[in-house]
Amino acid sequence: MRIPIRLRLMSSYLVVLAVLLAALAVFVPLGLSRDISTQIDQSLRQRTEQLCADYLREGDREFIENANAATSGLLGGQSWAQLLTPGGEVVKTAGDSVSTTPTVSADIAASVLGGDVRVLTTELGPQRQRFRLIARSLGSLGHQQILVLATSLDLHDSVVGQLTSLLVIIGLIAVLVAGISGWWLSRIALLPIIRISRHAERIHVGHLGERLAAPGTADEVGLLSSTLNAMFDRLRDGLDQNQRMVADTSHELRTPLAIMRAELDAALTLPDLPRPAALALERNAAEVDRMSRLVSNLLTQARIDRGELELLRRPMDLREEATTVISRFSELAIAKQVTLHLEGACQPVDADRERIDQVLSNLIDNALKYTEVGVIDVRLRQDDTEIVTTVSDTGPGIPADELVHLFDRFYRFDGAHTKSAGGNGLGLSISREIVRAHGGRIWVDSAPGRGSSFSFALPCRSAHTEI
Repeated sequence: MRIPIRLRLMSSYLVVLAVLLAALAVFVPLGLSRDISTQIDQSLRQRTEQLCADYLREGDREFIENANAATSGLLGGQSWAQLLTPGGEVVKTAGDSVSTTPTVSADIAASVLGGDVRVLTTELGPQRQRFRLIARSLGSLGHQQILVLATSLDLHDSVVGQLTSLLVIIGLIAVLVAGISGWWLSRIALLPIIRISRHAERIHVGHLGERLAAPGTADEVGLLSSTLNAMFDRLRDGLDQNQRMVADTSHELRTPLAIMRAELDAALTLPDLPRPAALALERNAAEVDRMSRLVSNLLTQARIDRGELELLRRPMDLREEATTVISRFSELAIAKQVTLHLEGACQPVDADRERIDQVLSNLIDNALKYTEVGVIDVRLRQDDTEIVTTVSDTGPGIPADELVHLFDRFYRFDGAHTKSAGGNGLGLSISREIVRAHGGRIWVDSAPGRGSSFSFALPCRSAHTEI
């Protein structure tokens, strides 16, 4: 699955931020809880020592007054003190009503009577309120007792809980703000790259001279722009060399092919030529014609790519030219049991006869390739602004998803019945460029099982003159 780089960057930043904020929401309350608990424990120890000293000096007569003084001002708020027997029974209490209930178990009492000072957290009362308490032994008048001093943890829990909630809310807001701002900032950061990509998409074979605008910075965007421009330079140089080679080669091949065709025609006129030899010469002549069309297409394509396609416009009769092209393909049509039919008439047009001959030849040649035992109609019609020439066949037709690619360079449609039709994929592409150079348009209408109709329209002489 393709995930945009903006989404990946933003997701990565948000994950890191969320982890950091989650750690903050956990460890900060834990640290605060530990600090508050330490202060509570220190306060309980100090007040227990003072209460023990007062008890040993004054006895239990002033215990309640001294206990009230010791429990006042503790961090927890609700505080109380107990004086227990070694068996855990309450002797005296001071402070909260929960202090009337014994708060230490027998195990803790035994540990305290053994000399330990126990500090622990317990839940007391019907509401299971949390208290932090300290228990220690208290010797007086020859017997031991247990002193318990406790304070509520409600304030501690409230502060820690509020801080945790606040950190969670702040974290969620921070993640939301970071997500929105990160999406916006990443868009700004990647906008130059998006512009470079869109500009690079518009640069194709026919416009390799275009270059990306330099951002004027020494960052990664500037490096990308300069790298792409250098690549386009190399592509243009390589394409220019290739086009020159194709043009030069095609030009050199035209003369020997024309000589071969002339010699074959001369050989076919010899008297008493054996039938097998005549058939072989005819096949060779057909191959020479095919190679001549290929060389002509290559030369034309090279000129189109280099912007050197020149049109020698002269008044010409499209019906006369169509008749000439049809006669050129008549023998091949007879061999395939295909009937070539021409109908319609029109006024002369200003066009390059050689180029229009090339367009008609490509269209009729394609129709013959994909038609087995049928009819190929060449129709001419004229309206007020243009003259339309249509070449229709009774072949297998073309699926709709293939039609958009037919005029692409080197594209070949190989249907189920046409895999041996051959071709080089240049004819329709060249025809489109030639028709466009004349100010016209070319299109195709086809459907599987219904044949195909290729049409091109050229401006009428009056319309062309106005343009």
